[in-house]
Parts: sequence; C-alpha cells; structure tokens
Amino acid sequence: MKDSSDIRKLNINLIRRLLYSNKEYSKQDISLKTGLSLSTCNTLLNELAANNEIIGEKKQLQNIGPRTMVYHVNTQNEQLLCISFEITKGLKTLILNVLSFAGNILEEHIQTYDYLDYDLIKKESMTILAQWPNISQVIISGCCVPDHGIIRICDIEELENVAIVNKLSTAFSCPVHLENDMHLKSYGYYIKSKDSKKILTLANFPSKALPGISTIYNGTLIRGSHLFAGNIGYLPFELSPRELLLLLGDKKTARPIISRVIIAIISMIDPSSIVLTGQLVEASDLAVIRSDCMKTIPERYLPELHYADDLYKYMMVGMHQKALDIKLSMDEEYFF
Repeated sequence: MKDSSDIRKLNINLIRRLLYSNKEYSKQDISLKTGLSLSTCNTLLNELAANNEIIGEKKQLQNIGPRTMVYHVNTQNEQLLCISFEITKGLKTLILNVLSFAGNILEEHIQTYDYLDYDLIKKESMTILAQWPNISQVIISGCCVPDHGIIRICDIEELENVAIVNKLSTAFSCPVHLENDMHLKSYGYYIKSKDSKKILTLANFPSKALPGISTIYNGTLIRGSHLFAGNIGYLPFELSPRELLLLLGDKKTARPIISRVIIAIISMIDPSSIVLTGQLVEASDLAVIRSDCMKTIPERYLPELHYADDLYKYMMVGMHQKALDIKLSMDEEYFF
C-alpha cells in the first residue's frame, strides 16, 4: 500500500509530465487532465513554483475574458546533457546537446574524430557543463550494448569496455544513463507516431558499420534480457566481420544483405511496419526489398515498409523522453 508521500510524488509527477510537454495550462486544465482536485493542484503548483521548477503567469486566454493564471515549465531551472557517439559515413562522431526538460535544444555541437576515447568525451562534456551549471542529468546514446553502464560491442573500438556511467557520474556529480542508440531512436519515433497499437521496427543500415534494429511492441521497447536485442549484424551471414563490413561499404553489395535482414525481422518479429534508414538505403529501394521478401514470405504477411532519411530528430526525442522517465521515477533528492 502506498503511503501519503508516495501518493504525493505520483500526483506531483502527473503535473510535471503534463507541463514538460512544453505547453501552458491553467489550474483548471491541469485538474481536468490529471484528474486531481483543484485544491491538490493548487498546493502542488505552488510548491513547484516555489522551487522555480515552473512559472505561473497571468494571461488573457484567446484574447477574451479576464486574465487567468497559466503555468509552464521553467526552462532555465535545469537542463539535460545529451551525449551521442556513433559511426557516421565511416567517421567517428561525437554529438553534444543541451536540452531543456521541455525538450528544446539550447546548444548543439557535432564533431568527427579519428580517435574518440573516454577522455575526449569527458573533456568536451566538462566544457559544456562549465557553461551550463544547472545540468542535472546526462543521457548517453551509443552504438553499443549498454551492459550495466559499461560499453560493450561498440563500433568505436577505443570505447570498448569503458565503464562510462560510473566514470562520468563521478566526474559530473549527477545521474548518468547509457542507452543503445537504436533503442532511443525507436522510442522517439514511437512517441512522434502516437500509435501504441502497432508493432514497429526501425532498421538502420549505416555505411561501413554493422546494421541495427529496434522494436516497439504495443508501446514497450524490446531491449532483451542482456540489452543485446537488435544487434542484427550478428546473424550468420557466413562472412567474417571484416568481409561483412566491406560489403556494407557500398549500396550495391549491401542490398542483398539488407533484404536478408528484413526477411529475418519479418520471420522473427512479424512487425506491423518496418522503417528503414541509413546511408545504404533510399526510398526507391523499398520496392526492390519488398520484391525480395516476397520470394520467401507470403505477401499477406508482409509489413508496411517505410523510409526515413534521418533519425537524428527521433533520437533527440527519445533521449528527452528517457530523461523525463528517469527524472519522474527518481527519489525526491534528485529534484530541484
């Protein structure tokens, strides 16, 4: 049974999640959307405003009637640092973004390197943290298996086996979370698509890197018991890793592999739709890939095939939403 402090936390988080959608709401709107009484809303809104987490302002709604107090999140109160490392067109890329907890990008840095190790990530991140002292949480998106905060099976060799969560949380003195990049991209795509009933699979085919997939099943991200789910590059292609990467460096040699991967996804997962992305696929390839699938799989069982030219915006949505999920499940000590 939940005690009064648990109920209070659940109630205040209902209001937080609503306001973190980056919209303004009156007290009456908040009561209606959360199901909380006006008196409860009043108490909790005053508390959040006193902590500078939200701002209340009197405004005239729709330019008619008396001025009404409306509330919105205070984007200056705390921020989120998003760190992403990946292989882009064969180049090691580090992306650093500062986000408000309403999801707005406040600062962005994208840089490629010949050598991208932990020390470099820490150095560049510390520079950002010095400029944004109210960063309260760090989310890391990596082309790797996040094994209890340790980077495993990473496309960037010098980051292999780095205990990045423990190291950065000590250096930054704030919570740090590591997640697979495809999991975050599919989460973001799912949030934007607003269709919780579909079984959605994202399939990424980057150039000169192993492909990866991620699946959302009825609103739940399939991560696997070891967070290994989606590493489709480990299918038995009867090729050495080096031979496979050579074939994945060119669109013509990669297409048969892409079709085999899509057939495997359909056979194992049976998704409603598959979204293909990456440097090795284009929208014009979908018809050919579908034709390849029909040679093996009956047409009535084929999913919808879609193309997305860039999943970057979905990754940012996924990172923001993941950070929000973590924030709203933390103990009170983490809140401002």
